[in-house]
Amino acid sequence: MKTAIVYATDENYVKLTAVSLYSLLKSTPSQSVVVLANGLSEADKHILMAVSDRFGGDMRIIDVNNTLAIVRDLGANGYVSFSAYSRLFIAKLLGDEFDRAVYLDGDTVVSRDISPLFDMPLGGKAFAIGYDCLCNRYKKLVGLPSDAPYFNSGVLLIDLATWRERHCTERIFDYMRKVRNDFMFGDQDYFSVVLANDAAVLPPEYNFLTHFQMFKRQKDVLRATGIPSCAWYGDAQYSTARRNPAIHHFLGNTLGRPWYRESLNPMRETYRRLAAGAGVPEVAEQSRPVELCYRVQNFCWRHLPQPAFAVAVNAMYRYFFRTRYGV
Repeated sequence: MKTAIVYATDENYVKLTAVSLYSLLKSTPSQSVVVLANGLSEADKHILMAVSDRFGGDMRIIDVNNTLAIVRDLGANGYVSFSAYSRLFIAKLLGDEFDRAVYLDGDTVVSRDISPLFDMPLGGKAFAIGYDCLCNRYKKLVGLPSDAPYFNSGVLLIDLATWRERHCTERIFDYMRKVRNDFMFGDQDYFSVVLANDAAVLPPEYNFLTHFQMFKRQKDVLRATGIPSCAWYGDAQYSTARRNPAIHHFLGNTLGRPWYRESLNPMRETYRRLAAGAGVPEVAEQSRPVELCYRVQNFCWRHLPQPAFAVAVNAMYRYFFRTRYGV
């Protein structure tokens, strides 16, 4: 099967994407890479092309500014980058040239060869996607039952023909048009609400979220988030992922994203080296003060036993969702 690696980016994330691209080609060379670009300047494009050229890569950049007009017209909003909606057009834009696509968010780092992922059996499903570790109370805000799966769309394995046959993109747009277009996490929420029955579960090592770095045991993740075991990874699968993650996906939490100087993330120095290798060392020297809630979490993480830390995180989550959203 012929597989393309796909990124979606804009001027705000292009340097992060360059770091991810560098880590990908360093770990998994000789890949066909497609970048879905939302308003990139020629200088921005050069940053990405320079990384690809260093590895003799095959990379093309597709401008999706006009394509995204469809989503703008549907009134999409939320906290995520608008460029993330480009994921919904991958099957259309790649056409019949490729059988599969592996989509990566720009805030990822590939730490080992991911080519085994390309041949992962999907059991007739249109795509594979990993579980998120967002507080289970969030499901109430998007209309999901508490025992339903909730996914993180930062890494996807897409069977392009099946995606088109199932009209996955059109079904999301239909839902946005007729039901709701204001989900907080944008297209990610639609993967969970509209396309859950079309999804195979991506092994956690291929979307190793920052939260996984904090908790050594699966049961502590469930204790912290309130996610039921029926809607998340099993203990053996989680332990395997922790031993050998393939794709790190950096989310905001007590450890912080590694491109900030204040970050306590264990991947901080690795990220600095990758940024230098990608030709954008400055992206790893950004500054962002740590929010109070994360300072409190970090204190608990450093000083409490893991089970107690998980209980503390759960209490913080419950307070946040109750006071802000009433759930």
